[in-house]
Amino acid sequence: MLALSDLTTNYGRIAALKGVSLEVKEGEVVALIGANGAGKTTLLKTVCGIVSPASGEILFQGAHIGGKDPSDLYSRGMALIPEGRGILTTMTVRDNLLLGFYNRKASSAEIARDMDEMLTRFPVLRDRIDQSASVLSGGEQQMLAISRALLARPKLLLMDEPSLGLAPLVVQQVFETVLDLQREGLTILLVEQNAKQALQVSDRAYVLETGKIVLSGEAEALLTSPDVQKAYIGGR
Repeated sequence: MLALSDLTTNYGRIAALKGVSLEVKEGEVVALIGANGAGKTTLLKTVCGIVSPASGEILFQGAHIGGKDPSDLYSRGMALIPEGRGILTTMTVRDNLLLGFYNRKASSAEIARDMDEMLTRFPVLRDRIDQSASVLSGGEQQMLAISRALLARPKLLLMDEPSLGLAPLVVQQVFETVLDLQREGLTILLVEQNAKQALQVSDRAYVLETGKIVLSGEAEALLTSPDVQKAYIGGR
């Protein structure tokens, strides 16, 4: 589904990503974990076209997409839930959801059907559909961000720190949603500082440190790795 090969991304003279290679197979949840500033968000921004790579290769469904416009990648079936959720708080919940149909040629009936599907998945959004998105809690905003991305009918969902700033109960709901989406056939690249939770819902994972992949493997194995335990989970 997605393959990065020797990917380097620079901010001026600073290399934020240094020869990163990783793969996400169809139907997988793959986690990318690492400390703040490791380059995780830069990797997602490079994949989805917000930042252009300096070198290396990005393949999405077998096509070269390095440097492509984000709207083109959106049309090809890639959706990003950004860190901080990216909710437009001056708009209503309904209007935020309708943004998910950008670049989709959906009929009125399809829009109504798909909107109802999201509101059934997250009933609290139905209750707040005509309210300003600014009144939503952090957890409700994350539900809105997930719904908006899903309305694009993506093949690959990129999630950037979905648990950031949320209460523990809501964090659990977010990760349960990740598992639900995988069961429904969605492929997910999950960027998270909450390494334990991310590894528990993932098939495979990569560890990014200062722009380089330093560990990779089955998520279950990394979860019990002494190095990962010590650096990211708090084990000794």
